Amino acid sequence: ADTANAEGVWVGTPFTAEDPRPHSRRFVDAFKARFDATPDANAALAYDVTMLLVHAIQKVGRDRTKIRRFLATARPRDAYHGVTGMIRFLPNGDPMARSFVMSRIRQGALVVEGGR
Repeated sequence: ADTANAEGVWVGTPFTAEDPRPHSRRFVDAFKARFDATPDANAALAYDVTMLLVHAIQKVGRDRTKIRRFLATARPRDAYHGVTGMIRFLPNGDPMARSFVMSRIRQGALVVEGGR
């Protein structure tokens, strides 16, 4: 017998609709109500990048230079806390310490394992 299949395949993902945490549940419920579909990681990432820009504009206005500076220098208290975790950037534009959810593939779905 193949023990890998019996135990499931582990996957690190920025988001799974099976995540039981309250912020994930709110996003999944709102997404399903709006689009009559279950969101995947791409939907969650697209939502977060859109809301990150809204967050930056609310903090510094619509000036592109100010938005860029804010995103590059945001302290933890100014970071955007999205569906996929806290979003901050290094001054060079690379993302800083992105989080992920450890899941297993079980019956075709990503199921969060531990750390609830």
